This record gives sequence, C-alpha cells and structure tokens, in this order.
Amino acid sequence: MLEKNLVILSTLASIATLVGLLGTVFGMIKAFAALAQGGAPDAVGLANGISEALINTALGIGTSALAIVAYNFFTSKIDELTYSIDEAGFSIIQTFAAQHGETEHVA
Repeated sequence: MLEKNLVILSTLASIATLVGLLGTVFGMIKAFAALAQGGAPDAVGLANGISEALINTALGIGTSALAIVAYNFFTSKIDELTYSIDEAGFSIIQTFAAQHGETEHVA
C-alpha cells in the first residue's frame, strides 16, 4: 500500500527522458529546416532550432533525474518503515512469549 503511488514517479522518470529526446528531435528538425530554406543558411532559424533542442534535452534529463532521486528517497523510507514494523512485531512476539511462557501450547 505504501508503494502504491511510486509508479507515478517511476513512469515520470522514464517519460521525461523520452519527452526530452522528442523535443530534441523537433528542435533539430527546425534547425535543418532553417538550413534547407533558400540558398543561404538562416543563422537565426538555425540557432533557434539548436537552442530548442538543447533546452528540451536539459529539461528532460533534469526532470528525469529529479524523479529518480525522489523515487529512490521514498523507496528507502518505505523500506526503513517496513523494517521497523517487522522489528516491532518480532519484539512484541518475543515479549508475549517471555511473559506467558513457552509451556502453554494450543492443543
């Protein structure tokens, strides 16, 4: 139950990288379209396309990195919590067994 929503972070980490890559491709398409127009290369169009590609790459990688860090943080917190719950359960069983003795068995 604790890990129910972690799939959102995991999916975000995967999708962010792909969206960044897709934006990079669109930016490069714009850059090459600027080169293909007319006889002389359009420096402004080329720079805009490359800039778009780099911005999308940076945002995709950054978002993915943040999602991975958050996923790992919450996963480790959940692991610590479940370990503590297991230890508390074991301690309760040991205390109960010590107080009631091990001679009482259910027939």
